[in-house]
Amino acid sequence: SHIRKMLQTGSIPHEEQAVVSTRRPDFVLPNKNLYVKKSADALVLAAKTTLRERWKQVPMEQRNCTVFLATMDEKVTRSAVREMADLQITLVVPESFKSKGTVIEYAKESNVLTFKQFFSEEIGVRRKARWLELGLWH
Repeated sequence: SHIRKMLQTGSIPHEEQAVVSTRRPDFVLPNKNLYVKKSADALVLAAKTTLRERWKQVPMEQRNCTVFLATMDEKVTRSAVREMADLQITLVVPESFKSKGTVIEYAKESNVLTFKQFFSEEIGVRRKARWLELGLWH
Protein backbone atom coordinates (compact mmCIF):
# COMPACT_ATOMS: atom_id res chain seq x y z
CA SER A 1 0.00 0.00 0.00
CA HIS A 2 2.96 2.36 0.60
CA ILE A 3 4.26 1.85 -2.92
CA ARG A 4 0.78 2.38 -4.36
CA LYS A 5 0.51 5.64 -2.42
CA MET A 6 3.92 6.85 -3.69
CA LEU A 7 2.95 6.07 -7.29
CA GLN A 8 -0.41 7.80 -6.89
CA THR A 9 1.04 10.85 -5.11
CA GLY A 10 3.66 11.25 -7.83
CA SER A 11 1.01 10.79 -10.55
CA ILE A 12 3.20 8.03 -11.98
CA PRO A 13 1.33 5.93 -14.54
CA HIS A 14 0.96 2.35 -13.38
CA GLU A 15 -1.35 -0.62 -13.17
CA GLU A 16 -1.55 -2.75 -10.07
CA GLN A 17 -1.93 -6.53 -10.18
CA ALA A 18 -2.42 -6.54 -13.97
CA VAL A 19 -3.28 -10.09 -15.03
CA VAL A 20 -1.20 -11.22 -18.00
CA SER A 21 -1.50 -14.89 -18.89
CA THR A 22 -0.79 -16.71 -15.62
CA ARG A 23 1.20 -13.81 -14.13
CA ARG A 24 0.08 -10.95 -11.94
CA PRO A 25 2.96 -8.51 -11.32
CA ASP A 26 2.50 -6.21 -8.33
CA PHE A 27 2.96 -3.05 -10.42
CA VAL A 28 3.43 -2.57 -14.16
CA LEU A 29 4.63 0.83 -15.29
CA PRO A 30 3.45 2.74 -17.24
CA ASN A 31 0.67 0.34 -18.26
CA LYS A 32 -0.35 -3.24 -18.97
CA ASN A 33 -0.58 -2.69 -22.73
CA LEU A 34 3.12 -1.83 -23.06
CA TYR A 35 4.00 -4.76 -20.81
CA VAL A 36 1.90 -7.19 -22.88
CA LYS A 37 3.68 -5.97 -26.04
CA LYS A 38 6.97 -6.95 -24.36
CA SER A 39 8.22 -3.41 -24.76
CA ALA A 40 11.53 -2.42 -23.19
CA ASP A 41 9.76 0.86 -22.27
CA ALA A 42 7.73 -0.99 -19.63
CA LEU A 43 8.96 -2.03 -16.22
CA VAL A 44 7.79 -4.26 -13.42
CA LEU A 45 8.00 -3.25 -9.79
CA ALA A 46 7.55 -6.33 -7.62
CA ALA A 47 7.14 -5.86 -3.87
CA LYS A 48 8.01 -8.39 -1.20
CA THR A 49 8.28 -7.53 2.49
CA THR A 50 10.69 -10.42 3.01
CA LEU A 51 12.44 -12.28 0.24
CA ARG A 52 13.74 -15.65 1.39
CA GLU A 53 13.59 -17.73 -1.78
CA ARG A 54 10.39 -16.08 -3.07
CA TRP A 55 12.36 -13.52 -5.08
CA LYS A 56 13.12 -16.33 -7.55
CA GLN A 57 9.53 -16.06 -8.84
CA VAL A 58 10.17 -12.50 -10.04
CA PRO A 59 12.19 -13.28 -13.24
CA MET A 60 9.07 -14.96 -14.70
CA GLU A 61 7.53 -11.47 -14.94
CA GLN A 62 10.26 -9.99 -17.18
CA ARG A 63 8.72 -10.04 -20.68
CA ASN A 64 11.65 -8.03 -22.19
CA CYS A 65 11.36 -5.28 -19.60
CA THR A 66 13.36 -4.21 -16.59
CA VAL A 67 12.35 -5.72 -13.26
CA PHE A 68 12.74 -3.96 -9.93
CA LEU A 69 12.18 -5.74 -6.64
CA ALA A 70 11.25 -3.54 -3.68
CA THR A 71 11.79 -4.97 -0.23
CA MET A 72 12.13 -4.08 3.43
CA ASP A 73 14.16 -7.24 4.04
CA GLU A 74 17.51 -6.42 5.64
CA LYS A 75 18.69 -10.02 5.53
CA VAL A 76 19.20 -10.56 1.81
CA THR A 77 22.47 -12.37 1.27
CA ARG A 78 25.21 -10.94 -0.91
CA SER A 79 25.01 -14.07 -3.09
CA ALA A 80 21.26 -13.50 -3.60
CA VAL A 81 21.88 -9.85 -4.56
CA ARG A 82 24.47 -10.96 -7.09
CA GLU A 83 22.23 -13.72 -8.41
CA MET A 84 19.54 -11.06 -8.93
CA ALA A 85 22.09 -8.96 -10.84
CA ASP A 86 22.80 -11.93 -13.11
CA LEU A 87 19.06 -12.11 -13.82
CA GLN A 88 18.85 -8.32 -14.46
CA ILE A 89 16.80 -7.67 -11.33
CA THR A 90 17.43 -4.43 -9.48
CA LEU A 91 16.72 -4.44 -5.76
CA VAL A 92 15.00 -1.34 -4.30
CA VAL A 93 15.56 -0.78 -0.58
CA PRO A 94 15.19 1.94 2.06
CA GLU A 95 18.01 4.49 2.11
CA SER A 96 19.27 3.29 5.48
CA PHE A 97 20.09 -0.10 3.91
CA LYS A 98 22.69 1.50 1.65
CA SER A 99 24.52 3.19 4.51
CA LYS A 100 28.13 2.21 5.12
CA GLY A 101 28.57 -0.57 7.58
CA THR A 102 25.29 -2.35 6.94
CA VAL A 103 25.37 -6.13 7.03
CA ILE A 104 25.25 -6.66 3.26
CA GLU A 105 26.76 -3.30 2.29
CA TYR A 106 24.22 -2.71 -0.46
CA ALA A 107 26.14 0.43 -1.41
CA LYS A 108 28.77 -1.78 -3.05
CA GLU A 109 26.22 -3.58 -5.24
CA SER A 110 25.45 -2.01 -8.62
CA ASN A 111 21.97 -3.51 -8.82
CA VAL A 112 20.68 -1.95 -5.60
CA LEU A 113 18.82 1.37 -5.57
CA THR A 114 17.16 3.24 -2.75
CA PHE A 115 13.49 4.11 -3.06
CA LYS A 116 14.57 7.72 -3.56
CA GLN A 117 16.91 6.74 -6.42
CA PHE A 118 14.19 4.59 -7.99
CA PHE A 119 11.59 7.35 -7.98
CA SER A 120 13.81 10.33 -8.74
CA GLU A 121 16.37 8.83 -11.13
CA GLU A 122 14.84 5.72 -12.69
CA ILE A 123 11.32 7.09 -13.04
CA GLY A 124 11.85 10.87 -12.98
CA VAL A 125 14.95 11.00 -15.19
CA ARG A 126 15.22 7.79 -17.23
CA ARG A 127 11.56 6.93 -17.85
CA LYS A 128 9.37 10.03 -17.61
CA ALA A 129 10.51 11.71 -20.86
CA ARG A 130 9.95 8.53 -22.86
CA TRP A 131 6.55 7.90 -21.32
CA LEU A 132 5.57 11.51 -22.02
CA GLU A 133 6.74 11.08 -25.63
CA LEU A 134 4.57 7.95 -25.92
CA GLY A 135 1.60 9.87 -24.45
CA LEU A 136 1.50 7.58 -21.43
CA TRP A 137 2.17 10.16 -18.72
CA HIS A 138 -0.37 12.94 -18.36
